[in-house]
Amino acid sequence: MRDRSNRYVIAAKRGMQSQLPSKWIEQLQSIDDLSFIGEPRSYRVLVEASPKAIELARNLLGDSCHIEPLIQHKSVR
Repeated sequence: MRDRSNRYVIAAKRGMQSQLPSKWIEQLQSIDDLSFIGEPRSYRVLVEASPKAIELARNLLGDSCHIEPLIQHKSVR
């Protein structure tokens, strides 16, 4: 897999869970250059993906989900 340096959060918008495709997790798993980081949680997944894979995910999920870059915070201690 190439160009997977980008990490994202894909989360269902409030009140939009019923608008998701019934097998949205499986459909995301079938996208080339997209892999899950850990296990999916209640309408939220963390992924590592290429820009093209994220575009495919956006087309699949439409307006029912937020897809945003994952921001990791580091402790200053």
